Amino acid sequence: LWVLVLFEMVVVAAAFYITEAPHLTVAPETDVEGTPLLAAADAVYFSVSLLTCTLDKSPRSWGGKIVMLGHGWFMLILIASYTANLASFLTASALSPKITGWESITTTGTQYKLVIPRGTAHKDFLEFETGHYGFEFNVEYVETFEEAFAMVAEGKADATFEDEPVVQYYLEEDVPEQYSCKLMQVGRVFAPVGYGLAFSLDSQDFIAFSQAIVHLMELGDTTRLQYKWEIGPGASSQTELCGTPGGDGTGEFLAGDFWGLTLMTALF
Repeated sequence: LWVLVLFEMVVVAAAFYITEAPHLTVAPETDVEGTPLLAAADAVYFSVSLLTCTLDKSPRSWGGKIVMLGHGWFMLILIASYTANLASFLTASALSPKITGWESITTTGTQYKLVIPRGTAHKDFLEFETGHYGFEFNVEYVETFEEAFAMVAEGKADATFEDEPVVQYYLEEDVPEQYSCKLMQVGRVFAPVGYGLAFSLDSQDFIAFSQAIVHLMELGDTTRLQYKWEIGPGASSQTELCGTPGGDGTGEFLAGDFWGLTLMTALF
């Protein structure tokens, strides 16, 4: 963004030099110094001082007035837009989640409320954590993991946990519209275990499944799926449903966020 602002100032200084320099303009009077070098320095001063609101000279030619009017419009909208984006960025930072992973739950006792599906391995896991490590949990049970996600999105619970592929697919593809931008995956995977397929003792079907899995691994499809859904070794520590302030979702202010302002100034 600031490279764009600097470039705009240089362009304005060049245009102002052409329209206001005494040896290039037919205006009878001008506030720009007489020699080419001093005139160029004065043009840069005009361009920069308008941003800092310390402008103590004024253009005399109609071309210079138009250039400075467009420059003033650019600076006005730029400052207003940047201030609004900065306020949004600081607000989003202040509202960032206090839970950063499973450790946030286990180290704070019953401060955070968990919600998990009833009759699943989730309860066994919590009982194991309590029995072996003495952790205490504030838990509410629901029927399905979708209900658990809904309670978190509505603010009725602080967090839930589920198998990573389920979370990834739900956040990317299946989350209801009313919960858009209200759910976020934080922290690394904890208690990792593998999936297993059960076959009867007299079944030979497992051979075809084993061959298919080996074939996918040889083709690299399993690795591509891991990175596509950010599971396994390629998993990220945080996944959110929508971006933070800034056009690319990173929270940074980029020139692309002000493309409309740049276009209007160029047309002006």
